[in-house]
Amino acid sequence: MATHVIKNTTSNYTVKVMNENSYTLTLSDTTLDGITPTGLVINAAFWSVSSSGNEHLEITRNSIEVMDLHGNGFMDFTDHGMVLSEQSTQSIVIAPTNSGHHYSLILSLGKVI
Repeated sequence: MATHVIKNTTSNYTVKVMNENSYTLTLSDTTLDGITPTGLVINAAFWSVSSSGNEHLEITRNSIEVMDLHGNGFMDFTDHGMVLSEQSTQSIVIAPTNSGHHYSLILSLGKVI
């Protein structure tokens, strides 16, 4: 598993995850200068999922699916004046449909302080 924090400011957190298994991003992972946000909203997602069969990537929060990603693509919700705030106080779980199935994901998140 490889993760890389691209940006961590008082209001934004962007992370790149390259993995073959599930990955959990918690609120405390985004702490900056001792301040942990009370929530995280999804501003944008950029992804690439190997396209063998019907593989996809599920993004869940509190066991509730908030995104289901197939193939390659991106969604920038802020371009449309919105964010995904569903279950924003919960950890973000990134899981491929099958363990060992490679994916790359960049998540741009807004911090709720």
